[in-house]
Amino acid sequence: MGSRTLEAGEARTVTIGQTYDATVEEVWEACTTAERIPRWFLPVTGDLRLHGRYQLEGNAGGEILTCDPPNGFTATWEYGGDVSWELGVMGLYLQLRTGESMDPKASEAWSTTDEGKEFITASSEKWRDASIAFGTLEGAATAAGDRTTAFYTGADTEAG
Repeated sequence: MGSRTLEAGEARTVTIGQTYDATVEEVWEACTTAERIPRWFLPVTGDLRLHGRYQLEGNAGGEILTCDPPNGFTATWEYGGDVSWELGVMGLYLQLRTGESMDPKASEAWSTTDEGKEFITASSEKWRDASIAFGTLEGAATAAGDRTTAFYTGADTEAG
């Protein structure tokens, strides 16, 4: 975790990594081509180039900040102040490994299974811990983690 200054002010940054059984060019295409992204994540609209803005259907949007084909890019993730990329990274892994497109309804259904809830809860707890280590107040980080878990598992935040 780190920080960066954007036009709107100070922002948190998160760097994640994953190894795939695919060439760099295959991963680049899967991550940057509007027709490929829905195979592992969500439909996307917008301008998928440097300084362009994108919108994931029913989810986050943002701006492409840097672009270094095929090595990497940075983008903002703008959705209610919370972040959680693990499900997308897992979807990319499965799509590159199998070549199969993700079924959004099956993915959404999986997130409400015991296995899905365990994965999402553990992920939210790790993000919470990283945020606290970075300097976020524990209460604020815990509330953000709880909202993320509730959003992806369909849990009622008032009941928990």
